Amino acid sequence: MKTFLYALVCVFITVIIPLSVWAYEETFDTGKAEGWVDASAGKSWKAEKDSYHQPDAGPVNVFACYAIDDKKWKDYTFEVQIKPISVSNYAGVLFRVKNAGAGGTLWATGDFLYWLIGIGGNYSKLWDAPAGAAVHDTAGDTLKSGEWNDVKVVTEGNDFIMSLNGKEQKRYTDKSGKHDFGGIGLATYNADAFFDNVKVEGAGIPGAAVESTGKLTTTWAQIKVR
Repeated sequence: MKTFLYALVCVFITVIIPLSVWAYEETFDTGKAEGWVDASAGKSWKAEKDSYHQPDAGPVNVFACYAIDDKKWKDYTFEVQIKPISVSNYAGVLFRVKNAGAGGTLWATGDFLYWLIGIGGNYSKLWDAPAGAAVHDTAGDTLKSGEWNDVKVVTEGNDFIMSLNGKEQKRYTDKSGKHDFGGIGLATYNADAFFDNVKVEGAGIPGAAVESTGKLTTTWAQIKVR
């Protein structure tokens, strides 16, 4: 009986695990991320330790962005892990990215929402580009330096939910309706940080082929920057 139950459990696990897939996944294990836009004003992102690293912690006002902006992406769940090396300043994520913008003029030339999270302290703000204005500035939990932090954003219509390390931090409704589609991005602000395990799922995300291990082989041609 024990042997039978053990076999049954193994079969059940084998069947269930492949169903937990993501429409888009980037682990940076290949040392590159095709289809992304480096909009960091010459502050180069690089693959390091099987993750993506933005090492520039200064000078003042370095907003380093790396993003996919794809008009097919609408409602989705976006997850990423962030490990700050800096002990202060900020890192975060972009979503509904229609345009990543250019260099130091991202606030004026880009089109996206940006959740900027403090490293330590209690800074947690949602910013709008190209308006360059904070649209949700309630303080909250922040990133822990030297540790991997789980960041999650859920987009549905004009509503957005942001969570950090499994705890909901913000809810925001975009009454303007202008941020109705767009890709994702990774960003730092005067901080050295690593990013890894980018995952996105949602009905509007281009499909991908599932390998036997449950990982994804992304159809990059469908998510190239437009």
